[in-house]
Amino acid sequence: MYNILPHRIAQAAAAVALACSPLLAFAQETVITTTGTISSLTPTEVVVTRSAGGPATYRYTKTTTFVDADGRTVTYESIKPGDTTTVYYTMVDGQPVVGKVLVTRKKTTTTESPAVVEETTTTTTTTSPRK
Repeated sequence: MYNILPHRIAQAAAAVALACSPLLAFAQETVITTTGTISSLTPTEVVVTRSAGGPATYRYTKTTTFVDADGRTVTYESIKPGDTTTVYYTMVDGQPVVGKVLVTRKKTTTTESPAVVEETTTTTTTTSPRK
């Protein structure tokens, strides 16, 4: 006698896999962004103070890119606390994985000091010989 149960289970598994394949094809990785001011930066993480929610720590990897507003690559050593940043990350196994850090340099304002004028006064005194 022929047992068709294993054959039916295999057909059902194939049908489920086929039905789910369009869902898998359209699965997208969601990129999350957060913007704030860099509080501190180490070779493995950046602490960003967000306007809403306070500070958050983001770890990055060797594949993380650091770029400026023009898209040019910058080194983490050139980034300073106070710089504005947007961190782009995805969630992998419940942990944020940073893909890109966009850095906008802290605006520095300079105030011109008044010009220093050096004035020299020379006084010449002449005396006539006494008679």
